[in-house]
Amino acid sequence: MEYNYTREWKQPHKVYAIGAINLSRFFSEGVKVSFLIGFGVIAGLVFGSWLLSLVFGITFLSNLFRQTWIVLIFFLSVGLWVLFSLSWDKKRFSSFLMGRFKATARGNTQTEHGHKVGFMETPFQFVDKRKKGRVYQWKPK
Repeated sequence: MEYNYTREWKQPHKVYAIGAINLSRFFSEGVKVSFLIGFGVIAGLVFGSWLLSLVFGITFLSNLFRQTWIVLIFFLSVGLWVLFSLSWDKKRFSSFLMGRFKATARGNTQTEHGHKVGFMETPFQFVDKRKKGRVYQWKPK
């Protein structure tokens, strides 16, 4: 019997404590190092743009940070969620954007494995090949 080493060797690096702070109270499975690095980079970019707006006197950025900070936190949270949830499906961000563009260009027709998927509001028909090609129709009530 073969042993599956991929499950054991491809585990992500996780952090369970930062100094004296135990993270397992908040995150029972630890925090991935890739998440910490990504969050640090994005937070660093936000802090750097804030610092540049103060140094060079860019009024648009300084007003953005001063008055609409809750909007920035919201977009930062949504951006982090989108970027890190893509790693669950093993997708790249560029393929995600391309898929969104193609779906919009097709008129939001949903497909799974190359076949159209009907929405609950729209009628559709399908062919049952096991019953000699009989065509079934479904209409919403």
